[in-house]
Amino acid sequence: MTKIPQPPGLPIIGDIGELDRTNISKRYSRLAGIYGPVFRLNLLGRTYVISGSLDLVKEVCDEKRFFEDLEGTRTQVRHGAGDGLFTGFEHEENWVSRTVV
Repeated sequence: MTKIPQPPGLPIIGDIGELDRTNISKRYSRLAGIYGPVFRLNLLGRTYVISGSLDLVKEVCDEKRFFEDLEGTRTQVRHGAGDGLFTGFEHEENWVSRTVV
């Protein structure tokens, strides 16, 4: 697995110096030009993974990927944890009511 690149950063504050509040998208585009279509930022101890590629964002946000066949695993977890947002099945009325707020 390839390590996700990131700016060198500073202790404690991390990569906060890389942010430009006046034009964040321009700064992200510049960082994507340096580090590639996927890079990390460490901001005050929290790590964020940023995509500088619209095609990659579309792929990651593809809703068809959210409903993988997890029937066996989900059923096992459901027996222990009960019916919930992540243990319910998409076809159940309870699942729909929990996801539509």
